[in-house]
Amino acid sequence: MLMPFGWQEIGYIPMAWGTHLMIAMAGWVTSLPEASLHVPSPTDAGLMMASFGLLWLCLLTKLIRYLGVLAIAAGLLTTYQHVPPDILISNDAHQVMVRLPGGHYTTLRGTARSFVVQNWLRAEAEDELVPVKETDADCDRIGCLYRNDRYSVILMKKSDDDEALDGACQQKVDVLIAWRYLHADNCPGPKILIGRAELEAGGAHALYFQNHGVKIAKTLESGEGRRIWQPPPTPSSEGEE
Repeated sequence: MLMPFGWQEIGYIPMAWGTHLMIAMAGWVTSLPEASLHVPSPTDAGLMMASFGLLWLCLLTKLIRYLGVLAIAAGLLTTYQHVPPDILISNDAHQVMVRLPGGHYTTLRGTARSFVVQNWLRAEAEDELVPVKETDADCDRIGCLYRNDRYSVILMKKSDDDEALDGACQQKVDVLIAWRYLHADNCPGPKILIGRAELEAGGAHALYFQNHGVKIAKTLESGEGRRIWQPPPTPSSEGEE
């Protein structure tokens, strides 16, 4: 209303008061103990159930609307069905996070500041990473070797080092991760190969080591994480061995 008269600066002053007040209130709330609580992600069915319950609660008008609260609660309870992955690999292998025996995570590659790692930590209800130097991982500029009582993994950081990769391919480990086109004939040591072809075709990978074997979840190939309007990924041609 003041703009046509060139007096808008008068309105900006109280508007700034309100903005500063909201920021101050937000800062105070977030500074309270237990102001935020990290919980694992609910299952897809649980998320749908909670969303249905919220719509039921908001759209209906009679007492039956409160049944939506039960649906919301039931959906959120599916967080207890969450099974944490043992290894998480980004679609370009620039971030690799592994689960430690105590249930916390560390990264063999990537930092806690990266967007991908932050999303992984939130999904697993973790506040922060355990520094890799405080774990049993043996890392250098070429790669990392990590073993625990459930699985072993080698990550190649310098995928163009043919000699180091050949040595890793002879190691008897559960998983070898490298941004190269890997072939079982040339890499007989590891049980599972996660290379460039697998990541280009399947996107980010999550590995679950179970008593009866290993479950590998792929965000694109399996449809998990891919939106219905996204076309299936087209892997690059294998231009290297």
